[in-house]
Amino acid sequence: MAATTTDDAVAVIGAGPAGLAVAAGLRGRGVEARVVDRAGVAGGAYREMYPALALASPASFNGLPGLALDAAGEYVTAGEYRAYLERYAGHCGIEVERGTVERIERRDGGGFEVTVDGRPAAARAVVVATGMWSFPVWPALPRLGPEIEVIHAGAWRGPAAHRPGTVLVIGGGTSAVEIAEQAAAAGRAVHVAARNGVKLVPQRLLGRDLHRWFAFLAHVPPWLARGYCARPPTHPAADVGFSRLRDSGRIRVHRATVPRMM
Repeated sequence: MAATTTDDAVAVIGAGPAGLAVAAGLRGRGVEARVVDRAGVAGGAYREMYPALALASPASFNGLPGLALDAAGEYVTAGEYRAYLERYAGHCGIEVERGTVERIERRDGGGFEVTVDGRPAAARAVVVATGMWSFPVWPALPRLGPEIEVIHAGAWRGPAAHRPGTVLVIGGGTSAVEIAEQAAAAGRAVHVAARNGVKLVPQRLLGRDLHRWFAFLAHVPPWLARGYCARPPTHPAADVGFSRLRDSGRIRVHRATVPRMM
């Protein structure tokens, strides 16, 4: 699906799973699409994640339309999923254009004008599929000495890639739990500070991944969940070892409020 600038094209911003699936769906209906991504390749946030991080849901829930996600086990890592997204783009004939979208404006008579790296082009519609990865939220930390390494969860590359010593994880969501598990399993002393503590759910119930029990939620009408989706909840994290490490004293959890700043 070659890039195009005709009025019939739909501009898709972002080449992660959502952007690629939209582009493939449009192509299947005979609609041209122009996929623009700042990296110029498929993968989105999965290109930047620590490859060993595991996706929380089973692989069968993460495949995109038109190409099965073959996995050796029930789950895949971020690195494996990135490779799948690259295969998906090739399989669907999706070309990803490197560029930064600077402006989107409505055109008189319908459609949009999309400016990419200073070059305007017409589009019949625009799909924004950029996700949240590029907009990390930082806490308002006090000034720390240069001997202390401070990173956002998006920059985590495994225990061996960072300075030795005690690890403080701020937050109680899925990323915080998995980073704490990895650091503690590597022998680090780990402290987790979270405003409401850490919310955990068992990964499996009666031998099946919890996601499989709640698959019916995909068929719930969107209007029933509008209030829930309108607020930014912290979803419970799957417990694949956190509670065991906490109970043994290798992870300590503290209820603490850290002011946010962008």
